[in-house]
Amino acid sequence: MLFSRVFRGSPHCLPSPDGELVATLLPSSIAVRQAQSLQLAHTIRLPAGLSGGIIAFAWSPSSSRILVAVFDQVHVFSVLPNDNYHAAIRLATSSVAKPTLVTFGATDHEIFVFSTHGIKLLIFNLLSSSTVEIGNPKFYTTATAARGFSLRPSTKHLALLTRTAGKDLISIHPQGNRELKRSWTVETVDAQGLLWTPDGNWLLVWESAAHGHKLLYYTSDGHLFKEWHGPKAKPGDIDLQLGAGIGLLKISINGDLVAIADSSRSVTILTTSTMKEMVRLAHAEDICPSETLQVWQEQSSSQDHDGSTFSKAVQTVAPPSGSTTSPPDAKSGPNLIAFDCSSNLLATRLSSAPSTIWIWDLPSAELRAVIVYHSDVAQVQWHPKQPELLLMRCDTSAPGVAFVWDPLSQGPRAIDIASRMKTRKISGKMQATWLDRGDEMAAMLFGDDTSFGLCLTADSTEESDLNNWFVQDPASMDDNDSFLSLGPGDARNGDATLPDDFDDDHSEMDDTFHFKKQNTP
Repeated sequence: MLFSRVFRGSPHCLPSPDGELVATLLPSSIAVRQAQSLQLAHTIRLPAGLSGGIIAFAWSPSSSRILVAVFDQVHVFSVLPNDNYHAAIRLATSSVAKPTLVTFGATDHEIFVFSTHGIKLLIFNLLSSSTVEIGNPKFYTTATAARGFSLRPSTKHLALLTRTAGKDLISIHPQGNRELKRSWTVETVDAQGLLWTPDGNWLLVWESAAHGHKLLYYTSDGHLFKEWHGPKAKPGDIDLQLGAGIGLLKISINGDLVAIADSSRSVTILTTSTMKEMVRLAHAEDICPSETLQVWQEQSSSQDHDGSTFSKAVQTVAPPSGSTTSPPDAKSGPNLIAFDCSSNLLATRLSSAPSTIWIWDLPSAELRAVIVYHSDVAQVQWHPKQPELLLMRCDTSAPGVAFVWDPLSQGPRAIDIASRMKTRKISGKMQATWLDRGDEMAAMLFGDDTSFGLCLTADSTEESDLNNWFVQDPASMDDNDSFLSLGPGDARNGDATLPDDFDDDHSEMDDTFHFKKQNTP
C-alpha cells in the first residue's frame, strides 16, 4: 500500500465522477485538488451570505462544475482554471416546503430540487434560466428519491414516479424543456421504484414487497410488455410461498442481468432481454469450504486492529447471526446486492447475517468466496473500472479500517486508515471510496471529518500516472501542502501535518444575482 500525507478536509469531501479531482467544502471556500499530482487546482470563495446547514454538495456529470446547496440557496461553480462561472438559485421555501434533495440532472446545466412531503420537484435549467415544476413525486427524501426517477441513458429522458389520488403514475419528460411528453397509470398498488435498463429499451417498475412479487416491463412509450410474478417455488419453500415480494432490485453494469432479492435467503437472477429466470442463488445456513469456495474469517490480535488478518476456514462455517437487539419484525432476506464492473461477480449480504459477505460467480452460478467479519459490514463497493476488486468497511469493531479483496489475494487486506490521520484516530465519520479512474492502479480516497488523503492498493506506481504524487520537485510547488509524498503501507511517511486555511488564489464570486453567469461556456 502507498499513502499520501493528509490534507485539511471536512465532512464534505468528494472525488469527481471521472476520478481526476477531489473537492473539499471548507467553511469559506471549496478547495479542488488534482488526483494525479495532489496540487491545488482551484480554490473557490463561497458567497458571504451562504449560511445554514449544507443540504447538498455534489459534482456535475462532466466533473467540470460543483454544487453547494443550503436551505434557501443553490450555488453552482465551475472548477476549471480561469473560469469564474457562477449561477445562483434562490429557493422560495416555507415551513412545509423545504428542499430535501438537491442534485444535478442529466447535464451540468440542470438542477433537480425535491421538496418535503413530496409537494413538488423543481427542475432548473441554467442555460435558459427557466424552471419546470412537477407535482407529487412519490419519493423525495435523500434516501429514497433515487428510486423515484431515472434518466434514460441514451436520450436523457426523465422518467418520474408520482402518486395522485391513491394511484401510481409515470411521466416522461424529454431533455431540454422537461415538459410533459406522456404519462400513464401504473398497474401497481404501491410501486417502490423504476429504472431504465442501460440500453434504454425498457423501463422497469416493481411493486411493494407487501403485495407480492411483481415486476413490470414497459416500453419507452409506456406500453406494458411483460410481467414477472416471482420465481417458481419449490416444495417446502415456505419463505417464498408466504414471504414478501421484491425488496431489492439491481441491474448489472452491462445491462444483461437483473438481480432481485426478497424475503427468502435467495437472490433471483433474470436475463434482461427475456425476463426469464436464469438462476437462484441460495444462501446456505452452513458453508462448506472446497477447492472452488474460499471462506475467510477475520482474526484480530489487538485492540487497535493493526493485526487484523484473515484465516482460511477448512471446516464447515455457520455465518454469525445479527444483533440480538434487532426487533422481531426486522426484515429478512438479502439487504445488499452489488454487481462488479464486469457483471461476472455479485456481492450479497443477508439481513440475518450482516457481518458476512457472499461473493458469487454468475457465469457458473456458484459461490466463490465468503468473508466473515467480527462486526456488521457497513460498506461494500466494487471498483468502478477494475473487475473483481472489492472495498469493504465495518463501523463498530474496526471503525478506522477498510478492507480490500480480490480473488487472487489471501483473504481481505486490512488498510489501517486511522493511523494515517492527524490524531491517529478517526474524527467523526470515516469515508473510503474508490477513485473512478481508468488507471491500472486502484486508487482510494480516505478520510474523516477533519482530513483526507489518497491510497494506492499497490507497492509501486511504475505503471500509473499517480507517480506524480512523489516524483515531482517540491521546489516547483505553489506551497508546501500542495506536494505530499508517498510512503509504503508499513511505515508512516513523515508527520501528517494539516495545512492552514486557503487564503491565496481565491476566485471571488458575486452572490447578488439570480441565474447570472460569467464566462458561460
